[in-house]
Amino acid sequence: MSRIIVRPRRRGDAPAAEAAVRAFVGTGSETGAKLVKSRTAVRLHVLEMNAADARRLAASRPDLIVEEDQPLVPFKMPDLPVMAPAVAEDVWQVTVRDPAGAPIPDCTVFAVGDGLGFRAETDATGRTSIRVEAGLVNRVIVSPRAGFWSRVVPPPQGSQSIETSLMPLDAARSSAWMLSLLGVNAHHAGPSGHGVTIAVVDSGVARVPGLSVRDGLNTLDGGDPADWASDEKGHGTHCAGITAARPDEAAHFRGIAPGAEILSVKVFPGGFISDLVEAIDWCRERRVDLVNLSLGARSWSEALAAAITDAVAAGVTLVAATGNDAASVAFPASHPLVLGVGAVGRMASFPRDSAHAERIGPYRDWYGGLFSATFTNFGAEVDVCAPGVAIPSTVPQGYAAWDGTSMACPVVTALLALALETVPALRTGTRAQVDALRWIATAGAVDMGMPREIQGHGLVTAPAILAAARSLAGAWGGRQFNQAGRIARRA
Repeated sequence: MSRIIVRPRRRGDAPAAEAAVRAFVGTGSETGAKLVKSRTAVRLHVLEMNAADARRLAASRPDLIVEEDQPLVPFKMPDLPVMAPAVAEDVWQVTVRDPAGAPIPDCTVFAVGDGLGFRAETDATGRTSIRVEAGLVNRVIVSPRAGFWSRVVPPPQGSQSIETSLMPLDAARSSAWMLSLLGVNAHHAGPSGHGVTIAVVDSGVARVPGLSVRDGLNTLDGGDPADWASDEKGHGTHCAGITAARPDEAAHFRGIAPGAEILSVKVFPGGFISDLVEAIDWCRERRVDLVNLSLGARSWSEALAAAITDAVAAGVTLVAATGNDAASVAFPASHPLVLGVGAVGRMASFPRDSAHAERIGPYRDWYGGLFSATFTNFGAEVDVCAPGVAIPSTVPQGYAAWDGTSMACPVVTALLALALETVPALRTGTRAQVDALRWIATAGAVDMGMPREIQGHGLVTAPAILAAARSLAGAWGGRQFNQAGRIARRA
């Protein structure tokens, strides 16, 4: 049995689609199909059925999209090889402490070489045993869950033990370079995204200091729809913090648009394309301004493409990470209606012996301070780029510095929120709003001198974004920004 999405091609065909699905799973049906979930309000049905019946349904009902439901792919930690099972013969003892000698629990230890790696987790005493094929390992990466910088150390020589210490992470201080680069006032002057709604479609957004989430949805099968705050991976919480963390007396770390309203839509771990379709439809129904998609799928989905088209028609702007495989741009960032974001980094923004130092790619900006990330996906679908190396943000356990186009994506989302606050006339609630924001993002990008397929139109910054928004509003006047990106008179 396969997991199959069934969705009407046109909004008016929803009743007919529901009737067709009911016939396939109803009493007396000979298909054996089972209904996994049905969201008639968003015109989405998911069935378990055999491939032959799915083909028969598709052939008999051309008004329906019938396709296999793919697993969603949370973008992995960049530059890591495939992890081997813990069955190797050599055993190394690893101890991790802070500078004062206290143990650091919950660190992931990666012993990696060319094409293969081994992993283990430190316990409450800061210790772990990791099984490796010693001859295949050329470095050991110690990656903390929160509160510290990662560190890369050589494999042990002449012994079977490694002892190392990690440097504490000051999230507010370590993010100051990014705010300065982006032209965002760290002292809260200027626009903050007030009144703009941003949906973080991800692994959930945990309830942590500095993050206020207005509402949300859990789309996962069998889960409580209201359980959008559980974040097993920390990924969604990290993206939300980059976007809109609010500093307070206890935590001085701030996001780029702390005045924006955040919605959490949980689609993984364990989610499928159908969950993402449901999430985007939910955002469309609520007229969300911006949707942050730091995730991807293995291949094109017609059902997801239809949901994207419907959302864009309703004025919902989707911003997506391009992926961390140093390969072609992932879907949905590759969709022509989605703004695709690549990642760059800044020299000297992280410790030299941290894992972030391994992300320094071959291209530099005009002045040599910025670099292309080794992992960032590339191609004509890259629209813009943003900082995505050694980016500190919130996680359920505190603060952590992560790498990925997943981190660059919410930077762009947040900057567009500043544009919407600054120029309220952009908020038409129609396709024109999306086209305007896409034009603003690319027109407000600064060429860094890197290849077009790496940087897109360039690095987004707040001054350039806001200047483009004001310029467009001035040209707009009594006219409307049409779908082709030109100024056209209102009908």
